[in-house]
Amino acid sequence: MFLLALGLHLLTALTPVGAASKLPAAPPKVIGSVSTTEKKIAFTFDDGPNVQYTPQFIALLRKYDAHATFFLLGLHAQENPQIIRRLRAAGMEIGNHGMRHRYLRADNAQAAISEVRDGEQAILKSGVPRPSLYRLPGGIGGPRVRLAVTALGYRLVGWSVDPRDSMGASTARIVAAVRQGIAPGAIVLMHDGPPNAERERTLAALRQLLPELKAQGYQICSVGELLKSARTGS
Repeated sequence: MFLLALGLHLLTALTPVGAASKLPAAPPKVIGSVSTTEKKIAFTFDDGPNVQYTPQFIALLRKYDAHATFFLLGLHAQENPQIIRRLRAAGMEIGNHGMRHRYLRADNAQAAISEVRDGEQAILKSGVPRPSLYRLPGGIGGPRVRLAVTALGYRLVGWSVDPRDSMGASTARIVAAVRQGIAPGAIVLMHDGPPNAERERTLAALRQLLPELKAQGYQICSVGELLKSARTGS
């Protein structure tokens, strides 16, 4: 028998002989893309919300009848609850990105629990429903961290396309990276925060990409919507 307490503790005790069949066969999976026969892709935006840029992303997505998932930081959520409500009203999906964008390089389950819970509480104070998706900052997290997050009721979401828009990539490089990596079921990583010149380049890239992808027949949706189209039995 093993101990797995939702929200308070994690699997910390040694498993007695005979109970191995009850243990997870592998660490929880991070969803990087979705196997689907439908021409759907998900755009995701990290590190917001912020009052300067997030509304511009909302307006641009709505212009092209697109939806996206916004992975919010608790510290920014506390400052901008009205923007979270605008995201919700616009039909965008809200995910949790932790409280402080803490990189969980050490396989520290308790640190992960604190990050998840604090970020969740900051988001909930805006009056929106509890998120069900979590993105580890930097995609960093060992088996114990991933188990801790999923034990709190979250699915872990990564990405399959990273145009490096938070690393100084030019608008042209962002556009080229997305064009190269896009395929049905892809999850694209972008950022709507923090507010700086990089966000201008992300917006400029989206102004090119959204009409182009729509013309190619892609439906631009949230991660949750994309997961619904996943092939079964594959």
